[in-house]
Amino acid sequence: MCSATAHDNSHWKASIKRAAGAGALVAALGLALPAQAATIAQDNCDRLAGSQYDTSRNTAFAPVREAGLKGANTAAIAACRAALAETDAPRFAFQLGRALDGAGDTADAMNAFDQASQSNYAIAKVHLGMALGELGEEQAAFALFRQAADAGNALGAYNVGVLYRDGAGTAQNPQEAVHWFTAAWTKGYAAAGFNLGALYDEGQIVPQDNARAMEWYKRAAANGQVDAMVNLALMYEAGQGTQADLVAAANWYNRAAEQGDGFAKDRLKVVNGALASAQAEPLPAPPAVDRTIVTASTL
Repeated sequence: MCSATAHDNSHWKASIKRAAGAGALVAALGLALPAQAATIAQDNCDRLAGSQYDTSRNTAFAPVREAGLKGANTAAIAACRAALAETDAPRFAFQLGRALDGAGDTADAMNAFDQASQSNYAIAKVHLGMALGELGEEQAAFALFRQAADAGNALGAYNVGVLYRDGAGTAQNPQEAVHWFTAAWTKGYAAAGFNLGALYDEGQIVPQDNARAMEWYKRAAANGQVDAMVNLALMYEAGQGTQADLVAAANWYNRAAEQGDGFAKDRLKVVNGALASAQAEPLPAPPAVDRTIVTASTL
């Protein structure tokens, strides 16, 4: 049972062209501008590329998860390019970056994230930090995550916790890792609760505490975190931090299996078989499994 960690070349910072348009001239002349209704392009960009972790997104539209942006994103890219040209707003730069990243255009995606980051758009800093981290620029990634975290962004706080935990881009600091995972949890990011549970479960950089691990797994599992459901089931099955309870283990395996977790499906069969046969002898220890959480912005 364990926790886990947190795109081209040096030319990625080539700037995106920004369209000032006639509105900039009118404003410079001191003339009042009427409020502008959102255009079709702006609405489409918000509809096709808004992030659930962006506290400044247009909530008139449901957010789009990362998986929904993979593959062909021609409509999202076109809409966000047009919306950005119309407004120069960091939200549309960020959403353009999401659409480009989903389409595999890493360099242009980083450019768009950088443009939004220059306007202190917190969630864009997280995505830019992720991309820089993948290029091996861990210190730059840490700095961006910390800026986003200090601005109150849950994913920024989570990734700061990941890097403090692993000593990547900064010195390893267990206390800071716990602090920032807790901050991400309080902002509603369930994977942070899982990682807190895993820290106490493993006992590698903080003292092992199975009771505290179970507490955090229960909190994260109650918020839909599948890996926490599985680790909680493993603890009930093995009697770690609690009395062995195959009924409770089966319950949590079942919940994780309903979310598509293959390991949980396999283990549920074993535990249900033991319950059905009223097996008196204890089950063999459940197999070790790496319950890894990927870096936050890929979720």
